[in-house]
Amino acid sequence: MSAKLLVFGLDAMEPQLVEEWSAEGGMKTMSKLTKSGVYGRVSNPSRFYSGAGWPNFWTGTTPEEHQQYIRIRFNTNTYSIGAERPEFTRRAPFWAQPSWSDQRLAIVNMPYNNILNEGINAVQVQDMDLHDRHTHTLRSYPSDIANEILDVTGHHECEICDRGERTQLEYVEFAEKLIERVKRKVKVAEMLLDKGDWDMFLYCFDECHCAGHIYWHQHDRDSVYHDPDLFAMIGNVVKKVYEEIDSGIGRILTKLPSDSNIVVLGSHGMGPAFDSNTIVNELIRRMMGKQHRDQNYYTTKEKRIGRFRDIYNGMPDLLKNIMEPVKVRFGQESLDRRRLSELSEMPLFRFPTNGPMDGIRLNIKGREAHGKPQTVVEEFLERFTEALSELTDISTGEAVFDKLVKLDDQNILNSYVGDLPDYIIQWRKADVKELNSPKYGRFKTSVIRGRSGDHDPAMLGFFIASGPYFSHNFHPLPEKLEDFAPIFSRVLDIDYGISDVTPIRN
Repeated sequence: MSAKLLVFGLDAMEPQLVEEWSAEGGMKTMSKLTKSGVYGRVSNPSRFYSGAGWPNFWTGTTPEEHQQYIRIRFNTNTYSIGAERPEFTRRAPFWAQPSWSDQRLAIVNMPYNNILNEGINAVQVQDMDLHDRHTHTLRSYPSDIANEILDVTGHHECEICDRGERTQLEYVEFAEKLIERVKRKVKVAEMLLDKGDWDMFLYCFDECHCAGHIYWHQHDRDSVYHDPDLFAMIGNVVKKVYEEIDSGIGRILTKLPSDSNIVVLGSHGMGPAFDSNTIVNELIRRMMGKQHRDQNYYTTKEKRIGRFRDIYNGMPDLLKNIMEPVKVRFGQESLDRRRLSELSEMPLFRFPTNGPMDGIRLNIKGREAHGKPQTVVEEFLERFTEALSELTDISTGEAVFDKLVKLDDQNILNSYVGDLPDYIIQWRKADVKELNSPKYGRFKTSVIRGRSGDHDPAMLGFFIASGPYFSHNFHPLPEKLEDFAPIFSRVLDIDYGISDVTPIRN
């Protein structure tokens, strides 16, 4: 087996932890590669672009070109916000460009890439235990590769990692699954590498992404969510997963010739979470004079509806017909209508972006179906900003709000087609369980989808490049993710058509 260029994508692996654990000797492969090559940080698009990083990497362009900002679509008539993953028909991956047509490639588990580029000289695998997947089905081109993978792994199980709160037993079980997933992927990588000589072999691990989201509070013993009893049972799962990936990469590298060029790319990092979507709309409601209610009002209702739905689905048809009016009146559709009706009454409302940075959408007359006059909205926005500035962490008394950023000022809307938030809330701190407002009372936060970790607003990843092409030198300035496509082209002596990218090597 051989590969002129072997690229490992490590989805959301936190660079500070890699540096710390490499120095301690826990990540021997990363340490060895760093000593023999080039190490540096990687800059991502703004934190607002929750899903733009990997598309920047594999299209070699920016969000203005590939159109990935956030994975939702807002309807100005109904106020509904639905999940939407773009098809990326505007920009093909760099490996599907004509200049790459003579290369023999393997592209495995690239996050956010839902297209199998048939007709190119490549083995492609998608949605194999992938956090940011498009389907729950293992897919490949050629199609028989998927069956070969199943022969190696024995099965395919693409479990949603951030599916909600877990019991202690579920935390233990999922930690074991993450380690097993890494081991399976190492075996698959070895099997695919054995298929011959590759020009580029691009292979992604995303268990570090899941571990960061779900177990950050167990890694960080100072977290308000830290559970000492659980830690005694499973230890630091984030560290265990990082070290398992490091060990797996080391095992793969022992099978390659010494003249291979190796690139390890960690994307957008991880840190403590402060998911405040449970408090923003409730703060707005209270400012409107509405009765105070639990911040998890809709979540609690949805859980009850889910339990009723399970019972309903198990009923005989006759009983279902009797219970149908109850289902219609109190079911999920009715709850959704109430929620959307509530949004339409607000002068402004929370617009989801991702994790630690909330969006705010103004409900403006002439743009939204039930918009309010501009002057009314602007006056409320001023009071809302003041209310945010008065929020404090009950446990410490510290202010939690940093600033409200107008999206128009960020120069990111040049060509995007769709509706976005008007403002972004930047929070000063993470890991907060309860907030206090001197005017509007207390607010309990929650860990959204069970996430105690989320992507740090700095959005810095890292890269390590080692091999004949790369000289040994610390690289102090962040590379942009979109710059790797032309760099890889240079490694393989391909005319990519871009000349304004500085090579990583000296």
